[in-house]
Amino acid sequence: MIQSISKSLIIVFAVTLSIVACSPKKNSQTHQFSGDIFGTQYRVILATTEEHPLDVTKRKVIKKAVAAKLAQIDQIMSHYRQDSELTYLNRAPIQQKIRMSEPMYQVLALSQQLYQKTDGFFDVTLQPLIEFWGFGTQNPRKNLPQQHETDMLKQRIGSDQFVLSVREPQEDQSSSQDQAYLLKKKPLTFNLSAIAKGYAVDQLAAMLEQDYAVHHYLINIGGEIRTSGHKAENQPWKIAIEAPFFNQRVLYKTLAVHTNSMAIASSGDYRNFYRIDDQIFSHTIHPVTGWPVQDAFASVSVIADTTAEADAYATALMAMGKKQAWEFAEKNRLKAYFIIRDAEQHKMQAQATQAFQEFMCTGINVTETHMIGSDPTKQFCLKPEKTQDIKLDGSLDAN
Repeated sequence: MIQSISKSLIIVFAVTLSIVACSPKKNSQTHQFSGDIFGTQYRVILATTEEHPLDVTKRKVIKKAVAAKLAQIDQIMSHYRQDSELTYLNRAPIQQKIRMSEPMYQVLALSQQLYQKTDGFFDVTLQPLIEFWGFGTQNPRKNLPQQHETDMLKQRIGSDQFVLSVREPQEDQSSSQDQAYLLKKKPLTFNLSAIAKGYAVDQLAAMLEQDYAVHHYLINIGGEIRTSGHKAENQPWKIAIEAPFFNQRVLYKTLAVHTNSMAIASSGDYRNFYRIDDQIFSHTIHPVTGWPVQDAFASVSVIADTTAEADAYATALMAMGKKQAWEFAEKNRLKAYFIIRDAEQHKMQAQATQAFQEFMCTGINVTETHMIGSDPTKQFCLKPEKTQDIKLDGSLDAN
């Protein structure tokens, strides 16, 4: 969804993060292109410098390469496509080594690492439960299930129930590359929605830098974002965090990125959800109960070394519930920014980890804030400034 508002362009995608890009000056050299992928939109913005100009021919080559790279990843990791590698692995028998591509190996290896680091709250094997609850290819449920139904499906999950291996090529083989294999201990099915977009962002970033010597860019795939360098005119990239309203779009906080590079991703309960008997069920599944999480933050944004990690950690923190997520994020020094929806007091509150606050003081400035109550990041390292509160109906109160 793209909205043009006066002289600014607000690009809002179907998840928590959005981009705010000011209109460039006449002599600005910012180039952008976008398209559809993974059931969402992607946008790549390139900024040129005098030292590294981008002529029309090179921009066309990059645009084509970006589309090709995304199509390749979609062919590998889509759970909607019947001809994808992921579908092939989901149908593969247990206790047999199945050869897989290098990108698939990279994502599953990282997923398994994050499964261990998050105590199982990031789990790419939740596909049976995702489908059961109607957040995959199936329609949303119309009634509540019995506990024994989810308990049965839980027997088919667990990222500790598959084994990855790599075999070096033999002298008599035509290929000189290592060969990666998957072995499933039980009939697992994978869903990579919570990491594939972040992985794709990282792959595009590596391609831009290594293949085309482009070091000033912003990449956004469905709200998973990575920036490098700066915009044209030496201006910082700006990223907005969206207020987690169920039925409308309001910006909550705008960040100006002053670090050389940054990867950020968000997860929330307010875009992919449905109601049963006036109870809201969102798409994040608790891996222990097998049910959608009921005690989650309204949204969480995570800054990490890679967009794939930010993507995965944001999902895991949503799955943990408020208390456990906060304790886990602080204990593990995650740069996390939580938004809490207080329905009783009809307001929202922001809560940021110590690591996020420290990063904001050194790498990010808050240039525009709309919020309710106190903002811990502003109190930590920024001078007080006039703010506006957002009520749960979306209206503003000046402070």
